[in-house]
Parts: sequence; structure tokens; C-alpha cells
Amino acid sequence: MNKKSYIVKQHLDYLTASVSKFTPFDDYLGDSEPCKPLIGNYNTAVRYEFGAIVQWHTHNPKLKTHITLTGETLDTMRTYGLSDADIVSHIKSMKKTNFKRIDLAITSIRMDKSIHGFLPHFAHYLALSGWCDTRLALDKPVTDVNLNIETAYIGQRKKREELRVYDKGIELGKEANRLIRIELERHSVANSIAKDVIAGNDYGAVINRYVSFPQSSDWLEIVGS
Repeated sequence: MNKKSYIVKQHLDYLTASVSKFTPFDDYLGDSEPCKPLIGNYNTAVRYEFGAIVQWHTHNPKLKTHITLTGETLDTMRTYGLSDADIVSHIKSMKKTNFKRIDLAITSIRMDKSIHGFLPHFAHYLALSGWCDTRLALDKPVTDVNLNIETAYIGQRKKREELRVYDKGIELGKEANRLIRIELERHSVANSIAKDVIAGNDYGAVINRYVSFPQSSDWLEIVGS
């Protein structure tokens, strides 16, 4: 068996859902205070101490309560012992839950901290050359001033149906080409992905269901086959 060359972390990175009745996460969201609604159709919202935002309309019962958990909020909840499955299961247990968005993230870095083997420009050009198994189209990448690809997109950015491959190290102000993030955002199948999270299914296997680079040995080690 080959020695692993990457340190890999998988986690839920963003979640939104609508419910008929919101049930708080006991002490895991902290205190709340009023805030401006994120969505124009709502007239009331609260932001919890740990960053979760819950919004609703006081005079329109047809509008379901909307929940937003950012990556930072989810990280905080995990430090309190909640798993991704715990979080998604709790929201699923609320009345008439409809998941709107669930982002899965895989972050990786080489054991020896050398240059990563699956950089954003690799992902872009592999897909451009037809070496990507997916039904999603290749979208225009984000480049820096020197036209180096910082973020590759497989899918439709405007519709938020995509796989992103980007340099997380640059985002964090660290050395480039070392820490790489792969993120799947699929609004149209959010409820299906929620079932995978609750079941404890491997996130790499879920991502490979929609986008895969089977010819890349680095992808196979980081994400799986």
C-alpha cells in the first residue's frame, strides 16, 4: 500500500434551509440579537452569538423560517462536540425542512508542505482537455493579475451549481500552492446531500458522484475514486 502524502480534512462548509418551525440548538448557538434580514422577503431576523442567522416574516405565514449556518458557525458548533451529522439531523427534525444549500469541503496539504499536486490550474486544464467525469460544464476561472488561475470552476457559477478548486493558503495570507480547498455547492440536490451527511457517507464519494478526475493520482488520494 502506498504511503499517504497528503493531510486531508473533510467538513460541511455552509448550510441554508427553510423550516416551518425553528427549534434552537440548545446552548450551541449562544445568545441572539436582532439583525437585518439577509433576504428581502423577510422582515425579521436574529443573529446568534456563534454566527447563525434565522429570519422569518411576522405577517406572512406562507414564508417559511430561513436558517443560515456559515463555515465559521459550523466550525464553532463542531468545537462544542456536534458532528456535521448532528447538525444536519437536528435541522432535518424540524417541521417541513427543505435544505436549500449544503457545501461540502475537502482541504488538503502535502505531508512535507511542498507544492500541491492538484492545483486550481491543473483542475481547469484537465477539465478543458476532457479528463473530468461530470455533467457540469467548465466555467471561466478566476485569475490573478498575472493570469495565474486562483480558482477553477466546474459548473455554473451564476446558478451556484459547481465544484470549486482554489488556493485556501492565499485566502489565509499563507504561502501559495500548498493548501488547496475543493468545494461542492449544488443547490438542486441539497436535500440528497443532506441525507448523505446524516448517513455519515464519505464526502469524497459524494463529490465524485457529481465531479471526478479519475486520471489524477492526487485527486484519487485526496478525494477518492
